[in-house]
Amino acid sequence: MAGVVYECGECGERLTERRCPDCNLFTRRLGPGGPCPACDEPVLIKEITEALDPLALSHTDNLTSS
Repeated sequence: MAGVVYECGECGERLTERRCPDCNLFTRRLGPGGPCPACDEPVLIKEITEALDPLALSHTDNLTSS
């Protein structure tokens, strides 16, 4: 997943392209990301790491409480 996710300011569509094909407008850069392996929708790496963070913390807690 080495790419950039963009968002159209007009329709709100997330894209991996710099220009929205529906609105024909340039998009706003959201950050590093790419297509989701499960649903193929554009997703930010930050969103994935934030979603996994609680899992990482609970795993760390289990390791230190032993």
